Amino acid sequence: MAFRFPIPLMNWQEPRIRTLHFTWMAFFITFLIWFAHVSLMPMIKETMMLTDKQVKAFLILNVALTIPARILIGILVDKYGPRRSYSILLLISGFLCLGFAAAQTFEQLAVMRFLLGFTGAGFVIGIRLVSEWFPAREVGIAEGIYGGWGNFGAAVAKISMPILAISVFGGEFGWRYAIALTGVIAIIYSAVFYHNVRDTPKGATYFKPKKTGGLEVTSKGDLVFYMLVNLPIYLILYVLAWRLSPTGLGIISATFTEACYGIITFLMVWQSWKIWQVNRHLMTDVIPSTQRYKFKQVAILNLAYMACFGSEIAVVSMLPMFYGETFGLTPGRWPDLRSHRSSQGADGLSGDPDRRLRAAVAGQCRLGHRPGGCRDAGHLGIRAGRLRCRVLGGAADPAPHDRPDRRHGGCLRQRRRRLPAHGAVVCFAHDLLLRNRRLVCTGFCRRPLPR
Repeated sequence: MAFRFPIPLMNWQEPRIRTLHFTWMAFFITFLIWFAHVSLMPMIKETMMLTDKQVKAFLILNVALTIPARILIGILVDKYGPRRSYSILLLISGFLCLGFAAAQTFEQLAVMRFLLGFTGAGFVIGIRLVSEWFPAREVGIAEGIYGGWGNFGAAVAKISMPILAISVFGGEFGWRYAIALTGVIAIIYSAVFYHNVRDTPKGATYFKPKKTGGLEVTSKGDLVFYMLVNLPIYLILYVLAWRLSPTGLGIISATFTEACYGIITFLMVWQSWKIWQVNRHLMTDVIPSTQRYKFKQVAILNLAYMACFGSEIAVVSMLPMFYGETFGLTPGRWPDLRSHRSSQGADGLSGDPDRRLRAAVAGQCRLGHRPGGCRDAGHLGIRAGRLRCRVLGGAADPAPHDRPDRRHGGCLRQRRRRLPAHGAVVCFAHDLLLRNRRLVCTGFCRRPLPR
């Protein structure tokens, strides 16, 4: 029997398929911009005479604004729709990219890189747009294609930017022209996206929430829990500001650090107030039991996404510099790694150059893994028998005889002790998902899954 793809991806005549392709390409460009500088950091460091501390600051600044930006973008999408939101995001990101390419000092580079973290919020827009165009039986595979093919922009950036900077443009300013080119692409595509995409299919209505600024919960206890769950977001921002302060890397002054603390505190109070405005009716009204949901389901999904996407962003950001410093790789070429073969290859990686190369391009796996995983989620739901724990750095996809169950409490404790820190977080999230298997899959599954 011939394989038949769940949705007709090549049928450009169908409006929903056109919308999917326009949307994943927009996400692709945001990741292309967001990580265009990563593989060029050795060149940027040499040209701008940056210190190691300043390079580390770039890794922090690149994701700092993404944290609150995703919340803000979610509010704007609800209010103005994904079409306008994505077009404006691409337009602004394109000009910020041009500003980064034209920067002449570290301070200018740092400000542009910090603002470009806003680009990472594009994922939120496409998720809403794709869910508007596809029915429940197809939205899983459609959002997987959107996420996986869009994420591939980071891999393309790592491969193409050095080629453009050295082989195409060349010279001292080759990296500037290469990064500026991605900005021009984003600006042009913002117009293409705006003129070819609609918020909903023809005849459908784009439903906007009556109240914006926060998620609606259904009990007083969940309201308190919701506010507490938001605190780690701002705690992370406090830590990032401290890390850049004179007591950390010494990149920003004490006065500017205090200003950052003040801004973060304002954002925390503002969001808490918006959450209260959206849910204050709970103080007087009682939500019927048939309309309630448990907010812990959202919190568990947040933890799982933090473990997965957080590890991905860390690896994508740091691998090029790691390979450059560890194995002497330059942005322009791959030297013969066999000359670096070590007799101490007990870890299975340090003595095998081929595996090093495979690790460098591991991001390409997202092309198939995300669509496949989301397709399974759409058909099967999140259930203990189908869920596997995949951990960066070495641990665990449970074998058939070693799959977690209630007796083991999820991932085996002996195995968890051998994991690195992010692996333990993934296993912890995995355990929570197993213990809450009647999870409501928000977005494409509106009912609890059967036991």
